[in-house]
Amino acid sequence: MNVAGPSCSTCKPRTFHLSQANKDGCLSCFCMGVTEQCTSSTYYRDMVSSVFTPGNFQGFALVNRQRTSRVSTGFTVEVSTEGTQLSYSNFNYLGQGPHYWQLPDVYQGDKVCRKTHCTAVRSVELAIVRCR
Repeated sequence: MNVAGPSCSTCKPRTFHLSQANKDGCLSCFCMGVTEQCTSSTYYRDMVSSVFTPGNFQGFALVNRQRTSRVSTGFTVEVSTEGTQLSYSNFNYLGQGPHYWQLPDVYQGDKVCRKTHCTAVRSVELAIVRCR
């Protein structure tokens, strides 16, 4: 049990978020080694997704490290039972060196979300993937 006190109404050190729905009472801190003093917040996670259709690549592109080369055409949309996926296979056109997915605006930036609004706090432009 991760609770303390005579009525089990307090989280033990290195735990947080007291809840009757949790069999341990509180969650263990998972702050990736930054701190062992976690607290609950009103922030939440949400998923951002894109629906690809043939010819509509939702603003995705491939760029080189210097961003001097940008490819926004030549993609294919593959449909399967797990959903759709965007692919690129014309590697001869890209030349040498790695290329990276450049994401559309909806994916960029760290978004701090509360139940009422989201605020972008810094820009993150590229997600690295292996193209070869």
